[in-house]
Amino acid sequence: MNERLRIASLEAQLETALKELDMLREAMGLKIVVPLELGLTKNEAIILGVLMKKEIAHKKAIWLTIYAAKAEEDEAEQKIIDVWVCKMRPKLKRFDIEIQTAWGVGYFLSSDDKAKILAMGSQAEYANTNVTSTREQLPGLSG
Repeated sequence: MNERLRIASLEAQLETALKELDMLREAMGLKIVVPLELGLTKNEAIILGVLMKKEIAHKKAIWLTIYAAKAEEDEAEQKIIDVWVCKMRPKLKRFDIEIQTAWGVGYFLSSDDKAKILAMGSQAEYANTNVTSTREQLPGLSG
């Protein structure tokens, strides 16, 4: 019986942790649903999510959002953010959306451009930056 109580307690703690993780992903811009028509890669979609959540997205914050959960050997230099933004700009330009530079700080989207992206949310096909649900990766949990 003690074992069952312990398992139930651990499952409750895990459920709470998963909810908190979900809230953090949302706050960081990792749960944005990106229209496929934008043609963004996964990392570009993450950057767009951060830009949608922040007034000004600092380069370091973007870098941390992408690399926080990766192994140290998978980390790239912070300059990669500039490269991805450079690749994103022509993709977004087709929709009259412009990533602007806050020199020495990072990047931002105007409120009009954020509104355009949100308006595109009514389209049928999406790419979600949240690759897989943590729940799907853990055996024994349903829901």
